[in-house]
Amino acid sequence: LSLSLFLCSFQFIPFLNLQKKNPLFNTTQQEVRSVVMNVPGVLGVSHMTLHYLAGRLRAEIQIVVDSNLRVRTASEVARRVKRVVEREASVDEADVHLELDDGSEPKF
Repeated sequence: LSLSLFLCSFQFIPFLNLQKKNPLFNTTQQEVRSVVMNVPGVLGVSHMTLHYLAGRLRAEIQIVVDSNLRVRTASEVARRVKRVVEREASVDEADVHLELDDGSEPKF
């Protein structure tokens, strides 16, 4: 039992330390948002989470699109965001989720 507790804390602590020690981490969120907002069809970013672990950056991004878009068109916007973020924003893996514009201001 004490061995598994040691292993969990050993794995968890470096994750926290890597986030704080990585000099690019603080500016990456701004860079990712800027890249996302340049994709046609994106009205805003309502939520974004970045995870930096073992030298890899993973992004979870929730984009806002026009509620009148067809499902196929909205999905294509999300695929474009994923490709652009992974190519231009130094993100190793991006998960993009859609949110329909309800007329309120973006949260992010």
